[in-house]
Amino acid sequence: MSSSAGEKELLEQASSFDALAEEAMGAMGRGEFREAVGLFDKALRVDAKFEGSEISSERADVAYDLGCCFAQLRDFEKARQWLRRAVLWGVRDVDPSVDEHLAPMRNAADWSDVLESFLPPTERVPAAVLVRSRRQNAGRNMDALKKLVDEEEDDDDDGGSFEEDDDDDD
Repeated sequence: MSSSAGEKELLEQASSFDALAEEAMGAMGRGEFREAVGLFDKALRVDAKFEGSEISSERADVAYDLGCCFAQLRDFEKARQWLRRAVLWGVRDVDPSVDEHLAPMRNAADWSDVLESFLPPTERVPAAVLVRSRRQNAGRNMDALKKLVDEEEDDDDDGGSFEEDDDDDD
């Protein structure tokens, strides 16, 4: 295959991706979300063939749009998967908190996690993680055991024993 034929094929594939993505967006606009899913899927396959392992910004946009389609279809698990993929692939300039296509997901228990995944890493709430070594745990356990033993000894000293001082006074 000559270089001009190879370039022509690449242009056709890119054009095919764009055409499929545009057709899918039209289907979304008409509320035909199942059709849009099929078209977006075809577009991703064309893009994967065209781009290889490179993740294009267009692929990230399609992943986000697939998340929106699955939200509209009430398949929230697939919607979350595609939205996570969109974030991993670097989707930009989207705001899921106001996107009408994601409205069905807003009552889901993990909606705040979905929203947070779209924040830049510096704005995310840090996970509350408590890490202790075995030595720290053992030390804490020993402190608790010592306190318990000390409390038992204090109970014994506070009138817990009988003194025979009264017999000596007779």
